[in-house]
Amino acid sequence: MRIFAAAAICLLLASALAGCSGQKDDGPADTDGDLIEDPTEEGGWGITLERLGQRVKLQVSSDPDDPDSDDDGLPDHYELVLGLDPRDGDSDRDGLSDCQEAYHSDLAKCLAAGTDPDQAKALANVHDGGTGTDSRNADSDPGQGRYVDNVLGFRNENGTRISVPWGDGIPDGTEVAGYEVTVHGEKRFVRTDPRRGDSDGDGIDDGEEAFVYASDPTVVDTDGDGCMDGRDLVPDRTDRYALGILSFTLHNESRPGAGADIRLLAVLYDNVTSMPAADATFHARKGTATNLTSLNPPAVRPGACSAAPFDAWILLQLVAMDTGAQSRILDISSQSAPNGTGGDPASLWWNPRDGTYSWTLRGTPLATPVVLAGRDAQLTLQPQILLA
Repeated sequence: MRIFAAAAICLLLASALAGCSGQKDDGPADTDGDLIEDPTEEGGWGITLERLGQRVKLQVSSDPDDPDSDDDGLPDHYELVLGLDPRDGDSDRDGLSDCQEAYHSDLAKCLAAGTDPDQAKALANVHDGGTGTDSRNADSDPGQGRYVDNVLGFRNENGTRISVPWGDGIPDGTEVAGYEVTVHGEKRFVRTDPRRGDSDGDGIDDGEEAFVYASDPTVVDTDGDGCMDGRDLVPDRTDRYALGILSFTLHNESRPGAGADIRLLAVLYDNVTSMPAADATFHARKGTATNLTSLNPPAVRPGACSAAPFDAWILLQLVAMDTGAQSRILDISSQSAPNGTGGDPASLWWNPRDGTYSWTLRGTPLATPVVLAGRDAQLTLQPQILLA
């Protein structure tokens, strides 16, 4: 991506528009006086353009009898220097003319060449009349865009998928003209900044918000829950989390035949929960599965804005306590968790967005419901996300 300082562009434009004779004293003819010799215009030259999701290499030429071959308001000489196609008024096919993207001083020249006046109004007060975007790149937002790299994909001229350090997945012209997004079933018309991959600065790039998370790329906190979209697992809706303990089975008793009074403590999405509530307990007998569905506490809101929708893993930690005379913490995970991950408390990673669980972060998905098994007891559970 090339960025030209305003002063340098003005000098270049001045030279391009300066009065020139159609014939040089000591060289090939320049019939149209555009500072490109006729043989060069006819023979052409190679350029590289970054169109949406695809790098293309083209051989282009210009009209030796016309100083602005595509009549876009941008002289052929200027297009040659910038690496544009002088026969295509929108070289990168992003919906903005080369003139709109390249000019930094006088948008009237673009209007005179036929640029849509309504679109020009949308450009008012943007980078001295021009868009400040890259005329060689259809999606010129600077910075790494997760949507472009992970979902849309970008391919080089040979069709090989590559990572690129630009773009949000929305063509520059679409961002300027505006487009519709659907948030919780409601259509909204938005305009985003083609020079910023994350227009509202909420931590999610515009393409992700529009096409992946159904959130508003112009609103920092789409669902109004107090967490900006980039730190909200579900940016477009109110989310709550249910612990989902299904059953408990005691393996070892402190006193033979006496069973045990059990209390569970859980940390889920930064919320500390006791089950049963307060200091209550439930009685478990050895070898008998105790159904706990009725004891589950109400679903809770996130305790903090601490997880991102593009990395939606949260840690669930559980402790089981025998509260009898010989109060002790029970081993509930050493027999099921892989070596090194069982312990006190038992830990499990959960991705509410896709419903997967694993012992280690992004590890092999576990079957559901999940069974935590240790020497002293085992738990069966299936946490749930509830959306409103």
